[in-house]
Amino acid sequence: MEKPVLFSGPMVRAILSGTKTQTRRVLKGTPIFGCMRDGMTERWAMDDSGCHQRFVTVPGMPEQAAEMYKCPHSVGSTMWVKETWRRIMNGYGADVAVEYRATPRDWTEESDWHPEDKWRPSIFMPRWASRINLLVTNVRVERVQDISEADAMAEGVCPQNPCSENMTPLDAREEFEVLWDSINGKKPGRSWADNPWVFVYEFEVVR
Repeated sequence: MEKPVLFSGPMVRAILSGTKTQTRRVLKGTPIFGCMRDGMTERWAMDDSGCHQRFVTVPGMPEQAAEMYKCPHSVGSTMWVKETWRRIMNGYGADVAVEYRATPRDWTEESDWHPEDKWRPSIFMPRWASRINLLVTNVRVERVQDISEADAMAEGVCPQNPCSENMTPLDAREEFEVLWDSINGKKPGRSWADNPWVFVYEFEVVR
């Protein structure tokens, strides 16, 4: 099964360089048991259809299913990347190639080819124009703030070095927080402070 997934230019470059091998996407809806009572435990399980089910155990009570979520991308499925793009035309006006904004080309010595003036948003990229396929190798569910330093680096961010004495470096986890809020911060319930539940997809590029 193939489904699209959107990535920004910096994240596309991180995928191509091999530094990004994970992506986090917010679950739609809110788990019933948002706050855990004393003695309460929880776990997640995935069934054969790719649905994630959250189980909550209360002392003295049988295990209860709290809520089920459909996982958009299951292990073994392919995510094809949508990114900002534009067509390239030859002298006859026929489409001959696609250019990607994340890795633009130098057209100074290719006068016979003519790229479109405007870049097309990633959301409008058709399947035939996509150049990157990602094989999902693992899926799990967690809170976005549970991300580790190693996983933050697997998200394609790198610790920043201070540029002056007045600046302090950011570790990868802190830098991921900045990245997360730049994408999700204005969406209700999805900011870093909201600490939403997310699907964590681990993947590898299909060559």
